[in-house]
Amino acid sequence: MQAIKTQQVIRISLLLFGMYALLSARIFHVQFSPDEDVVKMQATKETRSFWLEGKDFYEIGPRGAILDRNSRLLAGSFVTFELICDPHADYRPPPRQKVHYALFERLEFLSAMLFDLGIEHDRDALLEKGTQEYRWVEQDDGTTIARKNRGLELLDGILSHQRAYMSRVLVSRGIQNFSFPPESRRDYPQGELIEDIVGKVGWIGAENETPRFQGKSGLELAFDEILTGKTGRFVCEKDGRGREFDVDGYWRSRPEDGWNLRTSLDLRIQSIADRALREAIEKFPCKSGCALVLDSQSGEILAVVGRNKDGKKPRQGAIALTEAREPGSTIKPLIVAKALEGGFVSWADRFDTNGGFKVLQRGRLKRGVHDSSPHQVLDLAEVVIVSSNIGMAMIGVEKMGFEALVRALSELRFTELPDLHFPAMARTNIDDTDNRLNRTVSPTFGHGISMSPLALLTAMNVFATSGMRHDPLLLLDAEREDEIVASERRSSRLIPAEIADRMLLTMERVVEEGTGKVLRDMPWRVAAKTGTAQAIPYGNGKYHSSMIAIAPVSQPRLTIYVGLYDVHGGTIYGGSVAGPVIKTILEESLPMLGVAPDKEKR
Repeated sequence: MQAIKTQQVIRISLLLFGMYALLSARIFHVQFSPDEDVVKMQATKETRSFWLEGKDFYEIGPRGAILDRNSRLLAGSFVTFELICDPHADYRPPPRQKVHYALFERLEFLSAMLFDLGIEHDRDALLEKGTQEYRWVEQDDGTTIARKNRGLELLDGILSHQRAYMSRVLVSRGIQNFSFPPESRRDYPQGELIEDIVGKVGWIGAENETPRFQGKSGLELAFDEILTGKTGRFVCEKDGRGREFDVDGYWRSRPEDGWNLRTSLDLRIQSIADRALREAIEKFPCKSGCALVLDSQSGEILAVVGRNKDGKKPRQGAIALTEAREPGSTIKPLIVAKALEGGFVSWADRFDTNGGFKVLQRGRLKRGVHDSSPHQVLDLAEVVIVSSNIGMAMIGVEKMGFEALVRALSELRFTELPDLHFPAMARTNIDDTDNRLNRTVSPTFGHGISMSPLALLTAMNVFATSGMRHDPLLLLDAEREDEIVASERRSSRLIPAEIADRMLLTMERVVEEGTGKVLRDMPWRVAAKTGTAQAIPYGNGKYHSSMIAIAPVSQPRLTIYVGLYDVHGGTIYGGSVAGPVIKTILEESLPMLGVAPDKEKR
């Protein structure tokens, strides 16, 4: 009997020893070889917050702001607080207080504080939501059970001083049902006027990580990496319930603010261009349109706006950068300038346009070309001034030839994508599916080639700078604390100065004598070129009507493109459709910029 008892004691001892050995091994593993989840949990538990235990919003460097050239805010980040209710939190009244507040009374007290602070809210809705202590949850077997409600969101957008006041009062009353977790916000004070250029942000963040902003479109996406602040880590000791001690805390790594970006945009000109474009789109039957304004001497983009006539999203500002269309006759001064540079033509050359229709031939290939109005013999400048398609086709076929024309288009650098870092920018496309004669004729008057308004305007701006091409610039500099990094500026010669200067004077004659007369009666000398390209598919009765202007001629300050797309009806020409928009932009922008008139009174 004694032997049996001894064996039982031994078995129990061995069992207890084995259990303790396994427990010791597990404790050793957890302590000295924790898995990834345990490490993450430990890092989260030790994170300190100045606002609420377990939250680390303050450890994230704020996202940088986006500004216009005059430092007006386009996009900025700020922190507000949510108002969260826990219906089951303890109530601990002060020692001398004998009255016990029911949950309903605590919510009424909260509502009164909100009204005192001027925070608009629906009192009845707040009381109804805050007293929902339980919710019914359906089980897999079809039954329902009651579950406690925790963390009911009552309001958001609470400001810092409002949160501080309510916290002090609630603590003094022993009311613990309410908390104020922080929430980061991204604000766009200029609204729709600039939203397609600035873009938007979204939230990203893995499980158990603090969410942060990430750019989703526009400049927010293009410069997301430098706008995003770097996350720091502040650690301190906590007790078993996660309550923080105020001693021995330190930064393991410090947060860094994101860079503030100063763009080249001028909100004043942006607003002028947007209003003028809207009025034109409402007036003419068309699908959409855009306007683009450059600083002539630097290539900086001052305004870029776009609109749809119909649809849920009327503003489409980025289409000047992201959509490509045939430029039409606006390209003619560039082709002529390259023909002059190559020695294929001279200003003294004359071209017989045969009364408005002429057949051009190369070998067995033939191509008929029309002018919008009949002319006879034109000199080179007159080909540009009256916008003769026949004269341009003769330059391409009879003077330059296919290879020289292709080389000229390449030297104009249309196919180079501007280094703006803007997402989804349009690339220039030159049609190579037709026969060689058509591929020689069509580009000379802006068909068979598609490009963005930005690519076209960047090239046309050389006539404002004596032949120098300034790469377009949308970001002026990035700033953080006392450090400023300016964007690199690139310039190169595209056309000889004497050719560019004379072409600018020829384009001034377009305003005085040709298709740009809408800009003639202005106090500034203006150079311009109009364009009216058939919309694809050809023959559908729709046109892309555009105009480019440079002013003032004596010392160019603004270079402007305006285009309305899929125009139809009785008025389709660029001077009549796009011209009034450019006139409004010039009349309101030049005085604002302090540009004095340079035209003698007649």
